[in-house]
Amino acid sequence: MVEILNDFRDIHIKYPFHKLFKKEDKKQRHIVLSAWKNTEYDVIPNIDEIIEFSRSLEGFQLKHDHIFMEKVLAPCVLRDIEAGDLKSLLYVFSIIIDVKLMDGDSNSGYRHYTVNGYNSPLSIICAVSKYKYEPLELANKVLEIYPADKATLESKYALISSSIGFSLHELPTYVICNDLEVLASFKINLNILKELSKKLNKNDADFLELCTVAYDAYGDYLEHSDQYENFEKYIAQHKLYILDPDL
Repeated sequence: MVEILNDFRDIHIKYPFHKLFKKEDKKQRHIVLSAWKNTEYDVIPNIDEIIEFSRSLEGFQLKHDHIFMEKVLAPCVLRDIEAGDLKSLLYVFSIIIDVKLMDGDSNSGYRHYTVNGYNSPLSIICAVSKYKYEPLELANKVLEIYPADKATLESKYALISSSIGFSLHELPTYVICNDLEVLASFKINLNILKELSKKLNKNDADFLELCTVAYDAYGDYLEHSDQYENFEKYIAQHKLYILDPDL
């Protein structure tokens, strides 16, 4: 067995990650894990070895172990990407699709996904690459070779949906969009989301309608901003109930 995995196994046997420990034992486990993380190893295992290893450990879930993904999985994936091999990246998308969707207020139309959260394998890989890669870029890389891969399509949908939901929230503040060119890029992403929605048979017609109305309205507002005090006044004057149910 590759040394880095063997050492990790020893830690897991002594301090099983699915067990609860007293404060002192938790502290000791943190110490040995940190030492393992900071150790320089000559060999990084390949993805088949990582998968086999993770399945062999009782109670161990690779997709929920930030340190292991950062130390072992991410370097493996990045090495493979540089070599033109996307097998390990394809595996990453197969595990992150299990991450649960967290819905915000059902009336808001916004959807927030953990697929690009701090502990997501995608986010960890991008961080280890020092942001040479971004999550959506990695999804597109896989889909260039495997255009029908459902897990990757689902992840791409989640990433774009999350980005669009955030943009809707921030439109009135001008934080991320104060000109028509930026808005045009949002609309391109919305069109991509609509295509993905059809492919994946998503039940998101209300959300997509909200996005379309919001972007069209905001574009009109930007073109005539001298006529309105702010975007909220524009919404009220045009009676856009979909954007403000309290009108």
